[in-house]
Amino acid sequence: MNKPRGRLRIIGGKWRSRVVAFPELSELRPTPDRVRETLFNWLQREITGIRCLDLCAGSGILSWEALSRGAGHATLVDRDRRVVENLRQSAEQLGALKQVDLVRAESLDYLNTLTAEASRPGLVFLDPPFNSNLAGELIDTLAKWPWCKPGTLIYLESEPELNPAWPVNWQQLKDKQAGAVRYRLLRITEPPTST
Repeated sequence: MNKPRGRLRIIGGKWRSRVVAFPELSELRPTPDRVRETLFNWLQREITGIRCLDLCAGSGILSWEALSRGAGHATLVDRDRRVVENLRQSAEQLGALKQVDLVRAESLDYLNTLTAEASRPGLVFLDPPFNSNLAGELIDTLAKWPWCKPGTLIYLESEPELNPAWPVNWQQLKDKQAGAVRYRLLRITEPPTST
């Protein structure tokens, strides 16, 4: 028997009010409407044409919102076969198959296997499972990742108590909490000059 599917409404842009489904799996925790509204208000001057990398994509709602509001492309990465198949169905339903790459992989493995020819994201969504070590590991990996250029935006969604040590060249721009969700926006700056 198939697992029941949850439903999410896209809240802004060309797909506003369109509904996408996602498999109701215990590890999936879609970003709440209120958090998405705030995040995309933060991003409204940055989003047009940007390339997104959605690690631990889950429902894909962050990518669907970004594309709806004018992002140019999204790569959605998730390890679960059912999740990736659902993302494919959502992309097809939205007419977005040409704007997305769907990757079934562990997010850390994906980052570690990219080649120098990989397209550079302008915005990275980090929304790993809560109460795991994955957020810190992804931050550490991205900090060493040569394809995150200065100006790249990083969005982190986590449990409220998570307080990672940011890389020295990451500047925190925003930090908010809504219920049991803490969410932050950062920008990669030029590495500090040595004296």
